[in-house]
Amino acid sequence: MNKTQILVVEDDSPIRNLITTTLKTNNYRYLTAVNGESAISQTASHNPDIILLDLGLPDIDGVEVIKKIRTWTNTPIIVIPPPTCIVQIRYIIRFQEESIMPFFLNNNKQHILTQIRRIYTYSPIVS
Repeated sequence: MNKTQILVVEDDSPIRNLITTTLKTNNYRYLTAVNGESAISQTASHNPDIILLDLGLPDIDGVEVIKKIRTWTNTPIIVIPPPTCIVQIRYIIRFQEESIMPFFLNNNKQHILTQIRRIYTYSPIVS
């Protein structure tokens, strides 16, 4: 079993199930949250090594979740992008305004694992 613990924050159950099944198949430990408040709470109580974060959460905007989490931790965050290019462009502009540098993730299983390994390999925070 991999020691890395990943928090999956996704309100869309088919996407969440794809990600968690991929993580489980590859022996990653994971937690799940379906909204922003739960993501903030889970991050504070479990201190995950990596956060996979959906931007379009039902209660709090994903960028706001990032800003709140960043007040106390530098845990790497991989953003699960919105489904359309127009929405992605809006978030990219907002990220630049907020000085947020997320990793983007598509819903391809291999891409999910590649991004996690990339952070795990190159981040000084994850050891």
